[in-house]
Amino acid sequence: MRSTVNTYQAGTAIIQGYSATADGSGGYTDAYTASATVTARLAPLRGIEAERFLAGRVAFVQPNRITVPNTTVIDEKDRVVFDGV
Repeated sequence: MRSTVNTYQAGTAIIQGYSATADGSGGYTDAYTASATVTARLAPLRGIEAERFLAGRVAFVQPNRITVPNTTVIDEKDRVVFDGV
C-alpha cells in the first residue's frame, strides 16, 4: 500500500473557501479566498477517463482523487488548487 501511495503526485493544496456577496441587482457575486494550505497527494481515478462534450467542444476528462490530512475542512462549494493548478 505504501509503495502505491508514494507513486501519487505529492504537493501542496490551497483550500479556497466560497462566499457569495449580493450585487445590489438581485443577484450575487461569487468569491473564493484562501482558507487553508495543506500537504496533499493527487492520484488519477483509473478507468473513468473519457471524452465528453463541454461547452460545445470535445474535451478529455481525467478525474482525480486528492488526499489531504483528516483534519482538513473542505465544503462542497470550496475549490482546491493543487500546486498552482
